[in-house]
Amino acid sequence: MTEFLNSKTTNSKADSFGVTGMGETPYFGEAPFFDDAGSMPLLTYGRHFIKNLKNKNMKNTSLGSCARFAMLGALTIASLTSAMAGTESKSFKDKVAVLPDECRFRDTEFQIDAFYTGFLESGDSRFKTGAGGGFGFNFFFARYFGIGYEAAWYDNGGTVEHMPLGGNLFFRYPICSLNLAPYVMVGGGFGWDGTTIGYGNVGGGLEYRLTNNIGLFVDGRYFYGGTGNVANLRSGLRFAF
Repeated sequence: MTEFLNSKTTNSKADSFGVTGMGETPYFGEAPFFDDAGSMPLLTYGRHFIKNLKNKNMKNTSLGSCARFAMLGALTIASLTSAMAGTESKSFKDKVAVLPDECRFRDTEFQIDAFYTGFLESGDSRFKTGAGGGFGFNFFFARYFGIGYEAAWYDNGGTVEHMPLGGNLFFRYPICSLNLAPYVMVGGGFGWDGTTIGYGNVGGGLEYRLTNNIGLFVDGRYFYGGTGNVANLRSGLRFAF
């Protein structure tokens, strides 16, 4: 456009609309306003064009009026369209937000367990087949690692077996998108029913979080040592804080 404004023209039709005829340089009667890139803004160009149409003695008054109104309408529509497009684009960008992924398994949390427990004897084992219940406390000091204490009682072949002191080390792997956390555990403890015995255990399980604070879990373990070879199953409710 700069080249057009600063060039000479001899086109008679252009002269009839006021583009030329103002001297050697056809800039519409006033010094044009250029931006930093050396181009004249569309609205400024239009204003100079319309002003020149008003000031120039034209032979065809109707033609000049039509040209002025046509130019003014085109400039108005172009300006409004540009402004609306810019506003809509900015508004769309402002509304786009990325929500962080939420995980119900915290990096650090304290847990309270209430569970059912059952034992299945194998051969001549110290722990006989029976069922009972217990409770536990766990503390996860990192997302994947935790320690736990548990106490349980069950019917050991007609005799109540007390298992008041058991400890476990947990390694879990939360799958946040499914609210699941498979885990493995290893531990040990002691029990008595008139005679004290020690034992070790190893196993694994799965926890499902219903909410951020309530979960269901089930795990299976193998007991060895003074108990003989015994299978153990736990299932219960877990409260996490």
